[in-house]
Amino acid sequence: MTRGLWLTIVLAAICGSAAIAEAQDRPDRPRRPRDVTRDRREGPPPRRDDDRPPPFDRGPRRGERPGPFGGPPPPATRLLRPSPEDEGPLAEGEMDELMAFAAEHMPELHERLARGQRDRPEAFERRFQFFAPRIRQFKRVYEQRPELFEALVSHARLMLRIDQFRREWRRVDGPPAERRFRQRLREFVAEKFDLETQFFEADLTARREHPDAFINAIVDRTLRDERSERIPPELRDLVREYSTADSQRQAEIRGQVREFVAEHFADELSHDEDHLRHRRDDAPRFVDGELDRMIARFRHGDDGPPPFAAPPPPPEDAPPFGEPPP
Repeated sequence: MTRGLWLTIVLAAICGSAAIAEAQDRPDRPRRPRDVTRDRREGPPPRRDDDRPPPFDRGPRRGERPGPFGGPPPPATRLLRPSPEDEGPLAEGEMDELMAFAAEHMPELHERLARGQRDRPEAFERRFQFFAPRIRQFKRVYEQRPELFEALVSHARLMLRIDQFRREWRRVDGPPAERRFRQRLREFVAEKFDLETQFFEADLTARREHPDAFINAIVDRTLRDERSERIPPELRDLVREYSTADSQRQAEIRGQVREFVAEHFADELSHDEDHLRHRRDDAPRFVDGELDRMIARFRHGDDGPPPFAAPPPPPEDAPPFGEPPP
């Protein structure tokens, strides 16, 4: 795999960096009420139909059936999330360690974090816990692949700039101003689309080159989570039996589970390869569709989470399908 492809894999990890700053600048601020006076479309924001759910999707999307494992979202989204090792409560002294890392390697971010710590020290640790998975992710990437770190920061700035358009929308008044707003925002959305298409391609390349690593990770997670409601019905009895079976029977069960997982792994890979071709062939439509959805969210007053905040974690019982192998 080329260095450029791995660059795009880790680029996606950041999904908008310094917006932790904004969250710390306005600690515990109530969510902005929706502007009921602004013209808006009726109903909910449009569907994200550019990312069709693969067989291992996290659950049904407006009429789509869930995947057999309730698995992860499409690769462009998947790669924006911290890995399971980045999750969990703060260990003793870890907050200071992560703050020191930010001070050395991300001074702009550290300055805003420190301001939040000074202004609201009683709330800082609780709020910091919300962002800790993302900062752990940055630190891990810096330590394991330091050549990629600056690329992460660059992508963060792009996502933060897009988030600033949300605030600018409040000042848009009239069709001419909206047309100018759309034209400026579209440039950033197109850049984001190009990056995410590269992320998609990088993820597919990793899965093609390391299928056993991906499949084994799913099998291990599935066999650990015997109480998971997302385990496909075909495997539930086997998974429940696994924990009490002798070693010979466990080997048999593992083989059966692996066969099932491998089949669906291949199906998803084929699906995603088709979808990647579709993105490449129809890029302008994808960009315009995302632009429309973004502006619809602005219209509905849907701020969404700060770009730097860790995305909502996947369900605890969702196997780490599609994560880059170690």
